[in-house]
Amino acid sequence: VMNQRESDLKEIKRIISKKDSNAVEEKAFHLIQIYPRDEEILLLLCGIFESDWHTRQEDLASSFQYIKNPITAKSLFNMSFKLIEYDKWNDTYPMQRKCVWALADIGTSEAKNYLKEIEFKAIETISSFATKRLNNWDAEFRRKGQMLLNDKRRGFNLSIENYNDSKVSLPNDGQKIIGSLLNTRQHRSP
Repeated sequence: VMNQRESDLKEIKRIISKKDSNAVEEKAFHLIQIYPRDEEILLLLCGIFESDWHTRQEDLASSFQYIKNPITAKSLFNMSFKLIEYDKWNDTYPMQRKCVWALADIGTSEAKNYLKEIEFKAIETISSFATKRLNNWDAEFRRKGQMLLNDKRRGFNLSIENYNDSKVSLPNDGQKIIGSLLNTRQHRSP
């Protein structure tokens, strides 16, 4: 008997192998919301994000921005440089802007370094998006980090400096979150 995750994983692999653009529209965003901390699933969804056989890159960038998982940072970086069909007639680069915002909201040092590279290497308009996010890095600190939700769907962001810290800093068991936060605060106190 296959559990829901196994079933969803099989469906994601089917979407990729069949290049099913309709399923990207119907299912990918929902899967990102269901599995915001599942690296295996998110990496497969990043593969879809970077593919050119669908037209939902901008929406996927928004979904990745919402979950703020550092595992998506490399794909967001890659897509900041990719020009899609839409960009041929819209020079405001909305998908790339969303990628830059997502990197800023992820808020890790790795994401910040990606923004610096975008600022240095991307075309002028996209470079300016990165410059603005870097200039506002400290002022936007409340946006950064992954959202943790309690059972009443109220959430708060927990910022982490490096991706590897998320394994330690963000417990899987919701009951441990408060203890983890208190423990983190105690370690940062003088």
